[in-house]
Amino acid sequence: ACAGRVEREWERLAYHWTRTARADKAVEALSRVAARAMAAYANAEAVAALREAETHAARLTTDRERVTLRLALERSQAQFLLGQVQESLDELRSYAELVERVADSSLTAQYHFRLAFALGVLGDSPRAIEEAQRALGEARRAGDVATEGKAQYILTREAFWSGDLRAGIDHGRHAVVLLERAGERWWLAMAHWGRAMSYLLLGSFDEALDSVTWSQAIADRLADPRLASQAAWARGWIHATRGDWATAIEAGRRALELAPDDMTRAAAQGFLGYSYLEKGDAAAALPLLEPATETFHRLRFRQLDGWFTVLQAYAHLLAGDTGRAAALVASGVEIVRGITFAPAILEARLVEGLIAQARHQPGDAEKALGETLAMAERLGARFFAARVRLVLADLVGAGGDRESRAQHLATAHAEFEALGAPIWAARAAGIEPQ
Repeated sequence: ACAGRVEREWERLAYHWTRTARADKAVEALSRVAARAMAAYANAEAVAALREAETHAARLTTDRERVTLRLALERSQAQFLLGQVQESLDELRSYAELVERVADSSLTAQYHFRLAFALGVLGDSPRAIEEAQRALGEARRAGDVATEGKAQYILTREAFWSGDLRAGIDHGRHAVVLLERAGERWWLAMAHWGRAMSYLLLGSFDEALDSVTWSQAIADRLADPRLASQAAWARGWIHATRGDWATAIEAGRRALELAPDDMTRAAAQGFLGYSYLEKGDAAAALPLLEPATETFHRLRFRQLDGWFTVLQAYAHLLAGDTGRAAALVASGVEIVRGITFAPAILEARLVEGLIAQARHQPGDAEKALGETLAMAERLGARFFAARVRLVLADLVGAGGDRESRAQHLATAHAEFEALGAPIWAARAAGIEPQ
């Protein structure tokens, strides 16, 4: 109730000051209105308030350009949460000359961080990393620990997407230290989540769950539904991969209930669909994966658009429709072509191998699966590599190569045991010799 009164008071003040000559007071009141709207994930209202604040900033007699830049940077976050990533990037680029004129290292760092954030989401990882490094340099020059930590988060995220998993964990560690020091709790939760993703792909499930637990704890303290939903679907993804489908599905449903916006809802749908796929329930997975894919396609978020398209292909394969599966996996590969997103690429190659196996094309299947195994091992994705070995064991066993089959099973079993995936270890041990 108290928060509601404060919010109404700032709205009343904004209404008042925007009708006076006091541009500074109008900007302050509208900024407060926008901040409270963003905290409630009312991001359209936040963008509108910040745009109105910019019109009043144009009337300032002092610090006009600095204030205008600050407002534009704040607006970029709200636009991202609305899914307006390309629009945000285009507008940020239009402020390049203003950034040069203001010549404030902290604001310059924040500017390059925002560029890096948008570029990465849009799939331009090389330039995202370049901008993040520029943000790091400017932040260090300014002594801006918060923006330095956020730039390290970008490097964490980009390393995961590219499959440079150890680097992702290392950047995540730096991000956590810096963001804790700066008291930036929202971004601290994001940094813990970013580390969890790299740990997951490495097969380090306990470390992944520990990182997600930190992210969840921050979400709870902030009462932030987006962070809480993200932590829940990440937890579901980890449990589903490990083979604990009941826990995964429960976490995915929780993520879906909490999601406050389209982007978060689509992520929750997609990862809940993944959990059903891991359980082998294609009929339950597809109604979740399809709308999730549509949302990320509309938002031009190519990583998850491509990956969820590949997961749809796997669902159709499980349902016995190899034609539809082949078309979808080709589409998914095309979507992520030109960007580096290791999870989608790994999944696509595995599905291609499974399709060839289902079509009784053992040569094509073994080639695709062999390439998938080599890629997984190169990335250090031990769990994924062990799963590929299970498929290869079945494939070569059907061809009569009992020795290779036994080697694949023994290696997979040892890896599953070492990584703490008992359901998968039992599966590797339980396949009867042919």
